[in-house]
Amino acid sequence: MTSLTLGLLLPLISYIPVEETTVLPVITSQINEVYQSQIIAIEAHVSPAISSTQSTVETFSFNWTLIFQLIYFLGLVFAMFRLIKSSSKLFKLLSTSQTNKKSSHSEIVVSENILPFSFMEYIFIGNQDYNSVERNNILRHELYHVQSFHSIDILFIELLKIIFWWHPMVYLYKRAVAENHEYSADQAVLSQSSRKQYCELLMKATFPGVNLELTNPFFQTFIKKRITMMYQKESNRITLLKYPLALIAVVFMATIFVKPLVGQVNDPIKIASITGL
Repeated sequence: MTSLTLGLLLPLISYIPVEETTVLPVITSQINEVYQSQIIAIEAHVSPAISSTQSTVETFSFNWTLIFQLIYFLGLVFAMFRLIKSSSKLFKLLSTSQTNKKSSHSEIVVSENILPFSFMEYIFIGNQDYNSVERNNILRHELYHVQSFHSIDILFIELLKIIFWWHPMVYLYKRAVAENHEYSADQAVLSQSSRKQYCELLMKATFPGVNLELTNPFFQTFIKKRITMMYQKESNRITLLKYPLALIAVVFMATIFVKPLVGQVNDPIKIASITGL
């Protein structure tokens, strides 16, 4: 999330370059009068032709800016509708289900056959027949999401999806963040549970559940990757160097698009020869 935040904030930073200004040379009144009279004469001959050409072009041109604004607005409305629809389903489950308050979270027992997921401090569990070990592993997994405030990350990305709905990198970034959340939660469970039993629990994800954009579902579509990560060895020092290098690359790429505030510089006016007009 740090790289995404930097990528959004750095282009908004502006800087003022230091430039030397030059003093305008003194121009005599006679040269100025001759220069202005020649410009007026040229404009008198050229202006009618330019105005007629512009009117012809404007007659046959489309307002592409308005068209693109309309497309963006329609996409914005559709993205907001999806988020509102997902939120309404979530709060409907919250209001119609049994709530068990705990010290660090709240367990929501849903009467429907749904897959476990979490949102903010709430952990939703369906009426599936889990044994005590499986239930404890699910709660540890979702409790890690709750304690790490992963819902804040997901909510932030969903808001970005509304604004930048047309940008494919937002969707790729959401998937990368979701994978990172699940890998971290899996490691938290494996520190207190058997790897074999936990992998068997993940393999039970053979039926669809409630798909809500704002939640952290226990069973993700990239289960194979999660199981593979569980059996990988810890990263060595060379692999760990990739993360600071990637952060440096993000900062460098973001600063390229920083918009400078260039001050007004008074350049000397050069009087060209206007003979032959």
